Amino acid sequence: PPSAPGAFAPPPPSYDAMLSGSAPPAPEPEIVPIGENELGVSACLLLSALAPIQSARKSLVESETFVKALSSLAGDTAVAELRYAGLKLVSALLPYVAGEDKDSTDRLSEVLLSALTSEHKLKPTRKLNANLLHCTAVAGIVVVYDFLSEEQQEVSGKAIAAHFMKTVKLCSVARSTAKQAQKHHAAELSYNLTLALLMVRGKEFMNEVFTQEVLSSFLNLIQWRRDPKTAVDKADERSWDASISNCLLILSLLLWRPDDILDKANIDLKSLASTSLMVARPGKAPRKAIDIKSALTKISEGNDASAGLSAKRVLDRLF
Repeated sequence: PPSAPGAFAPPPPSYDAMLSGSAPPAPEPEIVPIGENELGVSACLLLSALAPIQSARKSLVESETFVKALSSLAGDTAVAELRYAGLKLVSALLPYVAGEDKDSTDRLSEVLLSALTSEHKLKPTRKLNANLLHCTAVAGIVVVYDFLSEEQQEVSGKAIAAHFMKTVKLCSVARSTAKQAQKHHAAELSYNLTLALLMVRGKEFMNEVFTQEVLSSFLNLIQWRRDPKTAVDKADERSWDASISNCLLILSLLLWRPDDILDKANIDLKSLASTSLMVARPGKAPRKAIDIKSALTKISEGNDASAGLSAKRVLDRLF
């Protein structure tokens, strides 16, 4: 019998049987349904591949409906994979559009800004969280920042500065372990934010971006990073240190402007010199971090030449 041990499987139906219809029907292949999220991600990947083709790219960026849908996808949806796919699509289009059409460049940069400033809640995954999405958005802005209109540059600069202050607070003030989980990719985000802020220096509107509060946040990040009790993941050390170097470079340039220029910009050197930081600890009372003079001195005496020289300039100006 066919079911006996060692029996051979029945032979396939003959060609004649298949033609006559007497052969048993072949089993239907299993169809795995594809959800809307997967379709959305796949569509973004396909459109990203078309970015180098001028005709396809032009039809996309000139479509108001497409740009609005992309803005909603990148900033409003709660699905992390969809937001990320939307941001990657914008990042794929922008380098090509920047040299062709300033209006389209501004519109696409607004999509990235909507993702950066969105208040809509996100459902993070094991690999994707808000920091990584924001990091992608800022990286896209950095690529085309100099191609944006002056108005859009100012709007972007202010949004990036605000997000930088938010990131500093997240790292230094987070108390609960739930908040600790939100720090993933914060180092890379911090680096991209400070890199973008470097591009603001020298613009006519820079005083509207580099406020006293923003400069204090630069110093707070330095205090947090150089505090003896601050521990960061080994993989994040380079990004944090590069962020500190960027902060110091900006400070070393901004603080050494003439006093009357600083007064007009409402920058108070004495107040900056007395900057302090209270570091929150999960389950414990907050503690005072290292003072800014000691933090700057440690950096100026360290092995990082760029950060050390910038720290020395800041020290000389503040103290």
